[in-house]
Amino acid sequence: TAESALNKLEIMNQLGSFLVHRMSHLPTGVIGSIDKFVKQLPKDEEKFRTQALELKQWIVYLGRLADELDAMARGISRADSVEVNDCLKSALNKSNAERLSGISVECNLSDGLPLIWVPKELFTDLFFSLISNSLRAMKKMKKKGVLTVLSRADSDRRWLELEIRDTGPGIPPEDQQHLFQPLYFQKKSRETGMGFGLWLCKLIVERFQGEIDIESLPKIKGVRAIVRIQAMSGTNLPKSDHANSTRR
Repeated sequence: TAESALNKLEIMNQLGSFLVHRMSHLPTGVIGSIDKFVKQLPKDEEKFRTQALELKQWIVYLGRLADELDAMARGISRADSVEVNDCLKSALNKSNAERLSGISVECNLSDGLPLIWVPKELFTDLFFSLISNSLRAMKKMKKKGVLTVLSRADSDRRWLELEIRDTGPGIPPEDQQHLFQPLYFQKKSRETGMGFGLWLCKLIVERFQGEIDIESLPKIKGVRAIVRIQAMSGTNLPKSDHANSTRR
């Protein structure tokens, strides 16, 4: 019956909120264990140290994401006025892309862009996730890979467009319609992680009235990820958040 279906949906919502709340408190203990492990590694175990620190970064990202999802479920926004180029620069630095052999980085960030109204750390993590996807795709290629990061505003400066592009193997046609589907793994071409990355990116971007597109580039090969987000204005701020912003 309809009533039974609604009851099941309510139970699922409560269970989901509980799990997200628990996840948001998980990273602290795990990060402490990773730090302890890294300190105990011999100096010549640089590979394990690098992998452990990368794992730490992903756990921090998941913790922030869980915290934001928990806030979303309770109708709370953690957004603030943010310079999007700062997010992109921090994500690039965190990815170590400029220090990787076999990868060159082309960064063209427009000056004087309008601010956006988002959680800064969460969007930094979002761009880090997209950059990491591109780096993994180019990792095993024989030719040198190129990572391109761009930021720009549209003609009326109401929307910002952030682009992350790689020269990896691209995405097979049979995979393209499933890119934002959770737990879907591309079986060819590009390495994948847990199967949640792009789905979570879409969830975050749409939470802040934005759009995300992933395009395969068949002529030159590679993939282009484009994030569109509204420039900050009084019309796209929640009333409570706008009030908090003016008090700062």
